Amino acid sequence: MFLTQTQLEELTGYRRPSGQKRWLGENGVQYFVNAEGRVIVQVDALSKRRIQSMEPDFSQFNVATINK
Repeated sequence: MFLTQTQLEELTGYRRPSGQKRWLGENGVQYFVNAEGRVIVQVDALSKRRIQSMEPDFSQFNVATINK
């Protein structure tokens, strides 16, 4: 399953492939470019990105302080 061109424009805010590719790359979304030069994004790529971004970052917590 792939995003439609309309969905891709809504997601990135760009109509041109150059802007779409830049935005997708900056936001860690995997994409492909087809033979016509169109940017192609699999729906799964967004699902994986969403899951990764939702994982909590516990690196800022001091375990020694929490265990007191």
